[in-house]
Amino acid sequence: MKAHSAWGGSRANTPLLLLWLGLRLSTRSQALEFHPPGPELRVRPHNILRAGSPVFLDCSAPLGADYFQVARVSRGAGPPARGEQYPAAPPGSELHLQHPAVRAEHGGRYRCRYRSHGLWSRYSRAADIIVSDLFSAPFLNITPTKAKMGERVTIRCKSTKDTLVFWVLIKGLLDTKNYVVEKVGVLELTHVIDKAMPSHTGMYTCYGHNHTNSHAWSYGSNPVFVDVRGNENGALTFSPGIYLPYAGLVLIPVLNWWA
Repeated sequence: MKAHSAWGGSRANTPLLLLWLGLRLSTRSQALEFHPPGPELRVRPHNILRAGSPVFLDCSAPLGADYFQVARVSRGAGPPARGEQYPAAPPGSELHLQHPAVRAEHGGRYRCRYRSHGLWSRYSRAADIIVSDLFSAPFLNITPTKAKMGERVTIRCKSTKDTLVFWVLIKGLLDTKNYVVEKVGVLELTHVIDKAMPSHTGMYTCYGHNHTNSHAWSYGSNPVFVDVRGNENGALTFSPGIYLPYAGLVLIPVLNWWA
């Protein structure tokens, strides 16, 4: 008598059984949710933008894509809102959006994704658009502005007209990547550098905003340059890693964004 497997059939039917299982698993795997790797989203020329200035969004995919989608992230913990779909720019792995004059309502957090071979990718990391010049400019005071290495430097920023309770101090290019410190729930920002180093040399600007919209900021304060001398001949040593603006322009097709 022939031996039977636990499935109730003979061993002779094992190859057919394995083939059937393989087909079943293949069919089920297509039903599972699969996403190509996420793209990269960048805001140009930087992400702190004066109201009325142009803004560019670039979404770059690691794979070939036919369509892109840019979505605004809600304030809650839910997924990004469904955004409009845009055709990919040649050679098919990038999307370039522009708006000639950013407005307060454009401020927010955004993500993008792309479609490749009929499958939507995961969303990119979030990118923020900060719209400034919506409240009166605060006043920034730094003492001393010319310091020796190891000297104490005190930074204060306060409102001049509007009531602002959230503060951000930026060094260098006006981008949130370059923030030095932020304070929440206070009427004045105070930051102390106990021992100044040459890497603290640079231009500082502070901004304020209120609790109603964290992407709507004040005018930038008066910029203040801090000079920390770190060697005998007094030569300046600038902080490494400061994000520099683009040295040249690349001509690329762009799509108008927003109404």
